[in-house]
Amino acid sequence: MQVSDLGFIQRGLVETNWQDIPEDQKRVLERSKCDEKVLQDFERWRKFRRFKFRVFVAVGNGGEPVGYVSVAELTNPTVGLPMGGVLDLYVEPSSRRRGIGGKLLDYAIQFVRKEGYSHASLLVSSSNKAGMGLYESRKFHPDRIWLTRRLR
Repeated sequence: MQVSDLGFIQRGLVETNWQDIPEDQKRVLERSKCDEKVLQDFERWRKFRRFKFRVFVAVGNGGEPVGYVSVAELTNPTVGLPMGGVLDLYVEPSSRRRGIGGKLLDYAIQFVRKEGYSHASLLVSSSNKAGMGLYESRKFHPDRIWLTRRLR
């Protein structure tokens, strides 16, 4: 990641975060506050976990960023197993369906394997069908399922 990629990455972060929020939750949330929170989380990762946090950017033929994947060490909260975590994966809408997301994910998996982790993990919204398809094609499978219910 170059400092010049930061605006692109921030745009991708807020877009993927908002898209993954279920519609019933969006009705009770304020978009700007959600965007602010995800950007604050990203900055925390950059500043406080830099030694275990990486962002890899894919560039187009003109050198412009077209996608990115961020990875960091996570720990399975149930069993304490350290894992290479895929925190975010984003491809610019005009560059999708060209294999860029798959290449970014493959690179992330290769990177965390090289770092010595025995497992890789990620979190994806069940409504993100394209993401689910990509992750399942790379042999990711449900480990634990977080269920939610609207109470009103």
